[in-house]
Amino acid sequence: MLNLSELGRASPDCSLWHKFRTFRDPDIYLVENMQDYIDNVRSIPFPWYKKPFPNILFSHERAYIIIPNVGIRTIEQELNLDVDMESNFFVVHDDTGLRVMYWGGEEENYFNSIQSFETASETQGLKDDDWVYDIFVRYIIKADLPTIIEVRKYKFSNKKPETKTLAERIKEFIPQFLPDSLPSET
Repeated sequence: MLNLSELGRASPDCSLWHKFRTFRDPDIYLVENMQDYIDNVRSIPFPWYKKPFPNILFSHERAYIIIPNVGIRTIEQELNLDVDMESNFFVVHDDTGLRVMYWGGEEENYFNSIQSFETASETQGLKDDDWVYDIFVRYIIKADLPTIIEVRKYKFSNKKPETKTLAERIKEFIPQFLPDSLPSET
């Protein structure tokens, strides 16, 4: 589990003002796979200076986690239930493990998300038991509650295609230090 926030603050390009602004923000982590998530999520440190204000309702100690290349399916499908019920619980899985996570909607009061499953289905074509590029999870530390905030089924790129081939681009980086004449072997 890699703490991206800490890496950003340690960067020499990060200004003192930005470090100060992010002092109390929850940290963002990147995990390698579900096993990395399962092994490390319960040991996320939460320093005293990041603790929420005591009088704010539902200001939980939290961290944000990015999990790449995972499958997502409804809990009904996981349990092989043949019932038509609306559930906000999903199984996030890969070859290394799985975890049940809550996925609320945009209008939900406590654990809202950027997009709901229905919105992701409409905008990205997300279906039950699909594999996605990554998911963004809000992890409530004391409750051990992962809530899905956003899912990206595909990584979109606005990059234009290269006019040169990969071989031509690589050759530009290789220095041309070949001598005019090579010594002969005698």
